[in-house]
Order: sequence, then structure tokens, then C-alpha cells
Amino acid sequence: MLRPDQAAAVARKSGCIDTQGLIHCLLACGFDPASYLDLNPDLGNASLDTTSALCHFLEFGYAERRMVPIGTFPQGLVGLGIFPVGDETYRQLLFKTILHAQVRHPGSTETLWAGIGAEFLEIVRRIGGHPYAVFGDSHAHHYIRAEAFDAEWLAGLPLVCHGASAGGLAISKDGAAIIRWAEAHAHAKLPIFLKFGGLDAEFRWITHRIRHRIDAFSEAQFDAYAARSVDRYGTFLDRLASRVDPASLRICSTFPATRPDGTWIRGYTAVHDVPPEQRAARDAALQRVEIPDLATRTRLRGRYNALLRAMCAAKGLIYIDAFTPFLTEGGETDWRYLAIERRTDDYYMDHDAIGARLAPTIYRHTAG
Repeated sequence: MLRPDQAAAVARKSGCIDTQGLIHCLLACGFDPASYLDLNPDLGNASLDTTSALCHFLEFGYAERRMVPIGTFPQGLVGLGIFPVGDETYRQLLFKTILHAQVRHPGSTETLWAGIGAEFLEIVRRIGGHPYAVFGDSHAHHYIRAEAFDAEWLAGLPLVCHGASAGGLAISKDGAAIIRWAEAHAHAKLPIFLKFGGLDAEFRWITHRIRHRIDAFSEAQFDAYAARSVDRYGTFLDRLASRVDPASLRICSTFPATRPDGTWIRGYTAVHDVPPEQRAARDAALQRVEIPDLATRTRLRGRYNALLRAMCAAKGLIYIDAFTPFLTEGGETDWRYLAIERRTDDYYMDHDAIGARLAPTIYRHTAG
């Protein structure tokens, strides 16, 4: 229960007379005030209690990009979306903050794949959100944005297929699951972003070479592998487009290569682990196979993307270029868009840094 002065402060911010009802909606979304203090040490150091933590989040924290301990999607969102507040801008930002935190919760994966309710989608759209689904490998999370564009905002829903390759979707469980989900939600007219190909253009290609003992690097051999991968991806997309409106599909390019030459093998073995008795043979193969340097790997991804673009043009599908905007004028990976993992000295695309260029593209392809 908020003190009178706290309730008055929240009421001024939200335009809501029933502040206790607003707190009930927040708690129904799974908000944990004690964890909020633990995750935000500056608040804990200020000696706030849990009631003050609730007040802080509703008055300031919802707009401060803080760590938000929250439940799994879509816990409490419908109730929050229809709760009467006086300030619709406040409702939009509060709802967006909680939604974005919920879809990033590890426990939300199962409920997202189980289905997105029509009532939830209606509420999101009513308060200015642009809901869209993102299928892809682990890099797909970069497409889950919460940026606002005037009175509208992005509401990405992640459906991640960890380790999935573009070329394998036509025969994999991941591909079948995507088709089932998209078919079940065809009536919702959700834009569907597909972010595959990065593994094919790098790790899967090296795996193919190890398996077939192709030790020497050859651009012609890469081109042949990439062409097969994109052709098989096209087979999957044909099946998907026969179940849903093809105009709803957005086929995303790969990002530029990011892993430094000195850490590439370590990154590969982290993703492609094998039983202990097979590791010596795998490590020997990695020392034997010629692995292109970072600049060359980025250039090869560009060739893969060119095939993706051509395939989309032939099939009348929308192609999203998230490759060229993150290159230097010389065609190499632009380090301004990368962040470093200090524990491993590995670089990766920085979610915040790429947002200024990627979010408007997503918005453009979700509007209308």
C-alpha cells in the first residue's frame, strides 16, 4: 500500500486515480519489487523498501531503461492494457517496457511458440504498437526492438530457433514449427521477419568443409555451398508462402562477420561441441582447414546476401538489408556497431548501437 504522498506522485505521473488498481496490474504482470532493488543497486543503496520500489518504478523506472524483474509473456498484459489511466502516453510507455521485459524472459519461449492471443494483439495495436514476429537464429534478438516513432512503437515477438540454418529449414523440426505457427496466426496479419543464413555463411560452411576434407579455402567452393543453402532456403519459403500471405514475409540478410581471427576457433568449438573422444580429431581438423580472415568472411557474407536478395526478387518476397548499413566505405565490418565480450575477447553486433539504423527499417516494414 502506497503512502498518500507516494500515491499522489504516481497519480500525477500516470493521470490514474486508482493507484492501488495500477499496482495490482503491475504485480499481475509479475513485477517483483524486491528483485527490482537487487537488480538496480543505486536504488538499494538509497535504502528504499519494496513499497518505495513500486512507487519508483511507476513514477520513474518504467521510462529509465532499467532492469525490470517481471513475469513471463503475456502475464497480466491484457489487464494492464485495458486498465483506465488518464495519460495514454504513460500507459503506452509502461506497457511497452513491461512487454519488452517479458518477451526477453527465458521462460517466455514456450508461451510465445504456443501462440499469440487475438485480444493481446488488439490491445497492442490500440495503444500504438506494431506487433511483428521474428523467427531466426540467436542473432534474431537484434530485431526485437522497443523504439518509438511519434505515437507508435515497435512490439517485436521473438521465436528463436537456436542453431538453425537457412539451408536446413526445409527438412528440420524448426522449419515445420515455423510453418505451423505462421499458419495458425495467418488471420492476425502479423509481419513475419525471418533472420537465417549467418550460420550457413560461416560455421556451417566450415563444418561442411571439415566433413568433406576440403582443407583449402576457395571462393568458388563457398559460392557453390552458398547457392545450395539459399536454394534449400527458397524451398522452405515456398512452403511457408503457400500457408500465409507472401506479402507478410520479410527475409533478412545476414549481419557482417564479427568474430576476430584469434578467437574464431574458440567460438566455433563453443557452438559445435562434440563428445570428449571426438575432440582431438575435431581440433586437428580445425588446424588443418584454412579459415578466411575477418575481412574475407564479411565479404563472403556479402556474396551470400546477394544470393538471398536475388532469390527474394525471383519469388517476389521482401528482402531486408541489415548488412550494408553496418559496413565501412571499404566494405569491411564497421567496428562502431560492435561490442566486446570482455571474458572471451569476442566481438558481436551491439544491440543499442545498431538500433538507430535497424529500428527505422523494421518500423517501415511493419507500418501499414
